[in-house]
Amino acid sequence: MNFITIFSTVISGVLVYIIGQILNRFFIEKIIKQRETFGKISDALIMYENLYTDPIDSNTQISRKEERHEAQQIFRNLACELLSRSYQIPVYRVISGIKIIPKKKNIMDAHHNLIGLSNSVFTRDSWIEHNLRRKREIEESLNLMN
Repeated sequence: MNFITIFSTVISGVLVYIIGQILNRFFIEKIIKQRETFGKISDALIMYENLYTDPIDSNTQISRKEERHEAQQIFRNLACELLSRSYQIPVYRVISGIKIIPKKKNIMDAHHNLIGLSNSVFTRDSWIEHNLRRKREIEESLNLMN
């Protein structure tokens, strides 16, 4: 076996390893973290649906006030985490163009709807339909139902 053949085999193996590590560190790990956030959002939408679809009677004291405050904070935190995780993915537009991740517009729509849910956890009768629409739009934007 020739020295050049051995050297080229070792160099190509090292290059493949380095490229794999770069792809893993800068793309795959970031996409997985974004997907984990999608899972948290899906969990919160299901877990707190009984709060953001349950109207508050303005003549009585707010029911389940602590739970509503918790849901409000969780939706707001998830909205921030969603943006943060998405901004960490380099060349987002290119990757979303090949449909590996949602388009930036979908991320922004989901973000705005999560903020809207956060703002309307202490809901009145007239907001219930808006909250259900927000939930549906979040699920569609992030493709949570597939």
